[in-house]
Amino acid sequence: MPARVGQVDRAASWLDKMQARGIEPNDRCYNSVIDACAKAGKFEAAQEWVTKMIAAGFAADTISYNGVIDACAKSGNVSMAEETLEKMKSMGLAPNTISYTCVISACAKSSDAERAETWLRKMKEDKIEINVVCINAVIDACAKAGRLERAEEWLCNMKDMGITANVNSYGTMIDAFARKHDVDKAEHWLLEMQKAEVKADVIVYGAVVNACLQVGEVTRAEKWMEKMTRNGATPNAYCFNVLINAFSQSGDIKRAEYWLQQMMQSNVVVDTIGYNAVINANAKAGDLVRAEQWLNRMKKSGVSPDAISYSTLIHASGKDGDFYNAEQWLQRMVADGVAATVVCYNTVINSCARVGKAQRAVKWIEQMKAAGVAPNISTYNAMINAHAKSGEPIVAAQWLEALKKEEDTKPDVVSYATVIHAYAKMGDAKRARELFIEMKDMGVEPNTICFNSMIDACAKVGAVQDAEKYLLEMEEAGCQYNSSSYNTIINAYAKVGDVESAERWLRTMHENGIEANVRSYSAVIDACAKAGQDAKAEEVYARMLKDGVAPTIVTLTSLSKAHARLGNWQRVELIMGELQVHGLKMNEYFLCNLLSAYSNAKPQPQAERAVKELTNAVHMGLKPDEYVVTAFTRAVGREWAQSVMQELGIQIALPQQRARPSGHVGRPQQPRNNNYSNNNQWRNRA
Repeated sequence: MPARVGQVDRAASWLDKMQARGIEPNDRCYNSVIDACAKAGKFEAAQEWVTKMIAAGFAADTISYNGVIDACAKSGNVSMAEETLEKMKSMGLAPNTISYTCVISACAKSSDAERAETWLRKMKEDKIEINVVCINAVIDACAKAGRLERAEEWLCNMKDMGITANVNSYGTMIDAFARKHDVDKAEHWLLEMQKAEVKADVIVYGAVVNACLQVGEVTRAEKWMEKMTRNGATPNAYCFNVLINAFSQSGDIKRAEYWLQQMMQSNVVVDTIGYNAVINANAKAGDLVRAEQWLNRMKKSGVSPDAISYSTLIHASGKDGDFYNAEQWLQRMVADGVAATVVCYNTVINSCARVGKAQRAVKWIEQMKAAGVAPNISTYNAMINAHAKSGEPIVAAQWLEALKKEEDTKPDVVSYATVIHAYAKMGDAKRARELFIEMKDMGVEPNTICFNSMIDACAKVGAVQDAEKYLLEMEEAGCQYNSSSYNTIINAYAKVGDVESAERWLRTMHENGIEANVRSYSAVIDACAKAGQDAKAEEVYARMLKDGVAPTIVTLTSLSKAHARLGNWQRVELIMGELQVHGLKMNEYFLCNLLSAYSNAKPQPQAERAVKELTNAVHMGLKPDEYVVTAFTRAVGREWAQSVMQELGIQIALPQQRARPSGHVGRPQQPRNNNYSNNNQWRNRA
């Protein structure tokens, strides 16, 4: 028995026991140990036992040396296999079919097709019987060497040689084409196999099924799975699992669940792989309730959920921003005795970070350490991100410092980029710059996010020229800049009303092959508005539409501001119509500009229009703020403003009385048609 399964030590031990009890082993005993060495692929041990056999007074025979050749074949040592066969000849021993087949098998294991064919020719020259095993070894050698046409030739020639191809002959061919993802060829040889009335087994069908799945043809794989069952080959766990997983990956939950149920109804033992694939499919689709149902069903069937089962639900919950559910699943995982990995803890910490729950993230890193799970770079980065999202750059920097003290891991570009971005967001350009310098000193190369954050930090404090320097440094570092890099600088110039510089960077953006987006154009339009250049704002807006960029409420609000300052209320009303054309809703910023346009109108404010549009806006659900009220008061006067606001239920105090701007007039007479609350006037405006 030990020799049959290749247990060399046990076989040798039995031989020693025989001698210890005074029983002299014979040549068959030694050959059994050599055979055990062969099955284990230990050719040196096999040679050693041949030497021991000869020393014990027994002549090593063909069986002995075949064992050595077989051991060489299993270990892929072609040269030693060949040498042993030649040694047999020199000793007057006649190599047989097994001898040559083992050498050919050694060539096949080494993917040496030419050598395998050479030995088959020698076999024929030495008039050694060639059988199906020999040809199968040559087919295998050709297949492994990628010479599939040659392998096909050998399979076709078997009939002419008077040898009947068996399941291994066809199976090797089918598996070779399946591995090359050549589904048509794999199917062809399976059909040829059926014509030859050779019964395909589950391994052959499984190879075709897997080939179909590798090229994304799930339906085709499913048909072969059904044919397999009809033809009496019972699918194994591998066949079911790869098909279930394929449907899971493609998002076809119904088919994934169907095949899992088919697997459960068969005599195949269902393992975690099939259940996990279905749980994953439902989790990816956002159906966590059904995913949980399958996990519970898994437990009821006696299959224990593993780390993958729970981590799938933890990840899905965290991805949806449901940090509470992610926490619950981690707690349940630990309660069920499944060891939570660092990835599971990191997922929960990240889910807390996404919603700015920094303190909950701290709690989980403490529990993680208590469970004996060491935090890694992802853990620290998640903690840094949690505090950065919570607007706590100082605490985020403290976690960065803690990471620096770790022996096995050090801060990476994500660690620094997150803290730099946090400081940039708070407008702390000095601290952001210090970390940026430290990062480079530590040998960490800045990425696009780091440079963009530095550009943003400089822009926020008005250091636009420094921002430009970082953009140039970014280019020199070979870092890929993007639209955000340029938009930040354009926006910085827009804030100070520097139209020329904002436009210059917009042109540079185009020249460098970066596609300008709505933020780019909106920032330039805003710069024009601040500088009172309404014509230039219109020019940029027209260019934006020509480039196929759709405006946002920010774009049209900036454009309206350019005209509102000049009292060009007719154009602002037309822009208001464009809101509806582009599917946008008026907000308080746009309304403020519209009312300002009415207020600044010449020769006198358009008070009636101001009342009408404020009324329509309120009836549409817009809530005016103090700026809207101020603009409205300037347009219609305090007395009328107070009356309208009371009627509309606007409870905001009127601005304090100030000297009226030049050209301001008092409350005009009530218009003849006082139906200012007609919502259709707003809805139908285009």
